Parts: sequence; structure tokens; C-alpha cells
Amino acid sequence: ENEEELEDKESLCDPLEVFDPLLSPHDYPDGIPSLPEECTDSDATASTNTLSTIPSETNNSGSNNFRTKTQKLGILLIDHGSKRQASNDNLHFIAKVYESKLLSKSTPASKKQVAVRGAHMEIATPPILTSLRTLLVEDQAESIVCVPYFLSPGRHATEDVPNLIEEAKSVLEKEGLLGERNGNDEGRVQVRVSNALGSHLESMMSAVDDLVEWTLNGEG
Repeated sequence: ENEEELEDKESLCDPLEVFDPLLSPHDYPDGIPSLPEECTDSDATASTNTLSTIPSETNNSGSNNFRTKTQKLGILLIDHGSKRQASNDNLHFIAKVYESKLLSKSTPASKKQVAVRGAHMEIATPPILTSLRTLLVEDQAESIVCVPYFLSPGRHATEDVPNLIEEAKSVLEKEGLLGERNGNDEGRVQVRVSNALGSHLESMMSAVDDLVEWTLNGEG
């Protein structure tokens, strides 16, 4: 393939060509469109370079901590859940794009060291327990971070979701999926909960600033 053909294929396989995250989920009553068949995983991964940089925890050297760890990391995005399937599909699409973005920045040796899934607090499936089990069994995650995908640190994000995660951990513990009880944390899968998405004020203000600018420029 020549350079022009590669550019055309990259554009065709860009997830944002079939889905606009700035639109309401109601604009996708039949769910998120699929990428063309000719788009392979590598194409989709490469295409996510067009997305903006995703903020992440950094160490003193400026590199991303969780991308340099040897343990496989599972990330679970958790929203409320909706009766509208398009809204639920939106969360799983974001999880897929976020995973591709992380993998595109990984070295070959750590290419499979992260997996991102979505779950819903209620109403829709999969629930939190099911997605955590998937991260453990299918993705073989050795450490998991649950991110409440809520714009405000309300009761759902600060109480309901953490409580549901604790309940799920109890079930998974009984199923033997979190490691052996040996009196310490060595060899055990750690399941942690972050603050709500909207609590990262600097990133939220940047997003609001972008939306205002795009709207004033007629791009929103």
C-alpha cells in the first residue's frame, strides 16, 4: 500500500468517523456503528492516535506508572446504566477506544498488559460483578482499578458504586478469583476504586473550555 492508500485506510478505520462522542446517545438509537470489516485491530489501534492525550498518573520521571508495571492492569469504567441501549453502548465504545489508546503507547513487551471494560451500576448489563469476573478470568488482570464514570461525586459515585464493588469482591473471593488467603497481600488481586470522573477538576475544565471554543467556532 502506498502512503495515500494508508492515509485513506487510517481515516476509514478511525472510530471517530463512525461515532461522535460529543453527540447525545439518543442520536444512535440502533447502537454504536461498527467499523468496516477491513479494519483490523492494529488499524483501529493506530487510528486512535488522532484522539487527544488521556491524562494519567505519572512518576517522577514523567512516564506513566501503570504502563511500566509488569502486572497486567484491568480498568473498569462504571456508569449508572440506561434504558437506552445507545447510551450503554457509548460506555463500552469509550472503554474500547481508551484501551486502544493505552496499547498504542505500549512497548511490544507490555502490549497485552492492560485491559479496559465497562459495567453499569443498575438497569443495564453487564453489571459490576460480571465485568470484574471477565477482567479476572478472560483478561487475566492481576490488579484492577474501578473508575466511577460520573461527572459529580454524588451518592452513586461515592457510596453505591463502592458498595457494589465490595459486594462483588466478596463473591469473587468465594469463587477463588482474588488469590489465596495467606495473611498478607502477596499474590492477591487488588481491586481499587478511584474518585469519580468529574472530580478531576483540571481535566474537566479543559474539556469545558474545548466545548465552548468549538461551539463558538461553529464546530460543536
